[in-house]
Amino acid sequence: MFLEEFIDYTWNIPDLLINVPVIITSKKLRPEKIITTEIAYGGNHRYNSSSVNFDFRLFQDKVSDILVNPRDSNAAVWSLDNDGSYTMRGIDIQFQYNTDSGHFIHFGHSVTSSDGTIKDKTNPDVYLDISLFTPEQTTTLLYSKKISKRLSAGINYYRVTTMEFISGDQTGGYDTADLSVKYQLTTGKKPAQLSFLAKNISGSYFDYEDETALERQFYISFKSVFLIVKGKRWILE
Repeated sequence: MFLEEFIDYTWNIPDLLINVPVIITSKKLRPEKIITTEIAYGGNHRYNSSSVNFDFRLFQDKVSDILVNPRDSNAAVWSLDNDGSYTMRGIDIQFQYNTDSGHFIHFGHSVTSSDGTIKDKTNPDVYLDISLFTPEQTTTLLYSKKISKRLSAGINYYRVTTMEFISGDQTGGYDTADLSVKYQLTTGKKPAQLSFLAKNISGSYFDYEDETALERQFYISFKSVFLIVKGKRWILE
């Protein structure tokens, strides 16, 4: 049989009566703590037929008493303890631009840094630098356009700079983009929508582990109100 632990590990255990580690605590566990401090400023401005929204944020997150469960395949007992802390600081910027003619743009960018340590999952005698697991920059960009009364389309771009996962995998940074097209139609007097979605059109990338690589994917969906009873709508997708 197999047991799955977390999202990125699968442990194969042929016999549940042997070689099954026991998880214990060496002392009374404390709840993990996070203290967040931030300074933010935002605004909304209207210019003739367009509007602009923006948010600017400085933040600091201090996390302590992180629960850590190092895994040693040769040990019969695993210990769960509070052993790790880190501080993350950063700047986050969000910007939106919208026009009455149907254009919509969203831009987001963050710059972060961190310091602290956390115990290695596979070697309890080693402490890892938490900054290795924090991407220094992330970027999102969304553009959508209402082409006609019924037709709209949009593209979403996402970028993460190089980082490592705690398992040790190096991402090298990655970027991805999604494309969507929606068409509004009617079936009799009931509204309906036909959608097309292309995910990861920029190529392949992976999340968590190399084994979960995501390739280009394409979807077509149909959504319609097929029944209205006393003001309540029944949706078919």
